[in-house]
Amino acid sequence: SMQRFLRCAAHRFLDAGRLRMWRLEADGELIAVIWCVRSGDTVAFYTTGYDSEWSKYGPGRRIMARAIKAAIDEGATEFDFLRGDELYKRQWGTELRHDFVIRRPTAPRGRVLWFGGAILRLIRRALRRDAAVLG
Repeated sequence: SMQRFLRCAAHRFLDAGRLRMWRLEADGELIAVIWCVRSGDTVAFYTTGYDSEWSKYGPGRRIMARAIKAAIDEGATEFDFLRGDELYKRQWGTELRHDFVIRRPTAPRGRVLWFGGAILRLIRRALRRDAAVLG
């Protein structure tokens, strides 16, 4: 199912002119691939993979360098490594940012469930506070 998802996503990004994909070969053999997505002035790194037999030669770093250079060459002002604080991202001198998710229901049923949950959280908080005072 993941392969099906990636193929579908890649085709959609390609059709929209947003897919950026590179391959690294050695002696005619595919040893690494990377794909990124362009959105406005940003190229976002999505996924990569390489043949572990070649790991001592740093194919991941080499193909990442290629993707970053290509982003610069096409005028992108940002290369986004997306979520996560993995060591390899810090080695590129990245700046850690934090994402915030704001959820807001739009359908009537969702609003009822959302606000009902908020009320329950308030009640639980009040009960814990009262138990601490009494306890």
